[in-house]
Amino acid sequence: MRKINNLIFIFETFLTKFDFERFRFDYYESQGLKIKILNISPITRKKYFEGEKEKNNYIQKTQKICFSIKDLEKEVLENENLETASIVFIDNLDYEQKVVKILKNQNILSIKYIYGGQPIKKKTFFKIFFHTFLDLSGAMQKAIEKIGIFKNQYLKKTEPDITFYVGSNLKPNGKSKSISLPSFEYDKINLPSSKKNDLKIKIPFALYLDAPYRHPDTYEINRRFPKEKSYGFDEYYGPLNKFFKEFEKITRLKICVSSHPKANYTINPYNSFELFGNKTFELATDSNCKVVLLHSSLAINYPILLNKPIMFLVHSKLSYSNKKNVTDISNFFEKKPIEIDKKNFDESIFKNQLRINANKYNIYKKQFILEKDFKNSSYEIIYNTLININDNKR
Repeated sequence: MRKINNLIFIFETFLTKFDFERFRFDYYESQGLKIKILNISPITRKKYFEGEKEKNNYIQKTQKICFSIKDLEKEVLENENLETASIVFIDNLDYEQKVVKILKNQNILSIKYIYGGQPIKKKTFFKIFFHTFLDLSGAMQKAIEKIGIFKNQYLKKTEPDITFYVGSNLKPNGKSKSISLPSFEYDKINLPSSKKNDLKIKIPFALYLDAPYRHPDTYEINRRFPKEKSYGFDEYYGPLNKFFKEFEKITRLKICVSSHPKANYTINPYNSFELFGNKTFELATDSNCKVVLLHSSLAINYPILLNKPIMFLVHSKLSYSNKKNVTDISNFFEKKPIEIDKKNFDESIFKNQLRINANKYNIYKKQFILEKDFKNSSYEIIYNTLININDNKR
């Protein structure tokens, strides 16, 4: 058996406190592994890097920035022929292939980590034709991207040594060894130290999962098809605040907002509604939380695991892709999203939204949260895999 002593994480994002909790770098260090975190966003996501590099909500001191492939090769070369593994988080398939090849050339165990799946419905032929008619150049750009993806997936693919995946829908079809993991939210709920809740909301409330109007994903808005326009602050938060006011009157539930982990609010955009800084777990597990409101978010895993009602929200200013994501997920649960700026919300609609389809919850759990029952957390499974790597299989 060949023990791994060094672990390199390669991201194309800046990491927040939430990310450090999600990936549990501290756990690997407590087990004696030497950790290195590399950020290659200047290579793969230049607009994102330039726009986010000065923000103060990221933990940057522990991340090494790679400005070129040569920088990455230099960092990796320091661990050449040592007992090293690298976990890669890269959406761009072309760069993912380049990174995996670099790792393999240096005899470093290459690992892909796939998580974050949600129900997505393919566009109909009519929709594709309609959007192509309106945006021919965008359609051509998307077609070129699809060809590139096909080449990377089928014609010149270099398989990672191991793929960790969350949920049966993300199980890879490749030849590399694949290992199923539970989601972060499952880890969190089942971690003994997570049971404490010091918020103590004393009255029944509805939890809204914040999605900031300037989410980092908007740096890639020019790559979306059909074309999308960004919206203004008031256009986004105005309809939400009006709806929340009406919601409290109709339901007699207090609105509590949990900010997105990457939000960097200096003021509360939700006016008189209480904003909690990234307290989704604490609020979702509170016995006074009666329903969870959201657009589309991976944090939906909390109410699904806790068997709590969910309500999906859309409004006219949301982009096409955002509306589609919300609609696809709500349709999965056989629900219709609430159009919050149409003023058609009432008590009967609310009561109908409180229903839970137990079968759909169970299917969602298996497909996107945990494929099977787990005795260990995701990071414990990864660590146990790494310390038992068979040298002959590398």
